[in-house]
Amino acid sequence: MNVIKSILILSIISTSITLFFAKDYKDFLKFYFALSLIQIIVYQIYLKVLSLFVENMKLQKIKEYSKQGLEVTCPCYKQNKVFIPIKLNGNNDYKCLDCNKNVSVNLDVKTFLATEPLDGEATDAALLMAIEKIKQSPE
Repeated sequence: MNVIKSILILSIISTSITLFFAKDYKDFLKFYFALSLIQIIVYQIYLKVLSLFVENMKLQKIKEYSKQGLEVTCPCYKQNKVFIPIKLNGNNDYKCLDCNKNVSVNLDVKTFLATEPLDGEATDAALLMAIEKIKQSPE
């Protein structure tokens, strides 16, 4: 049905434009086929641009997933590695492509105290003062 619709639209556009420029039957056929060919070429260019746009959108989606994803290993005997998107507000289950089993991913968050680096010069000075006090103290 879509093919018939496309051919009908192509014919209507070619015929309506050709009627303005054709003087006789031969001119009509020349303009008709030329306009039909031009429409097909323009449509193919349009489809190519559209497919490039869709491909670009897919790449953007993959980039976004890579920011919020994790590579996990399937617990089956094949140990297949899969990159999955991580959702903090839902389940992170996936189906292994190799063994076709459903795998559940458990996220574990831990907290640690942040450490700050020590000032090397101040530490060395304090150590030297402590050593001097030990040397000076009577035993």
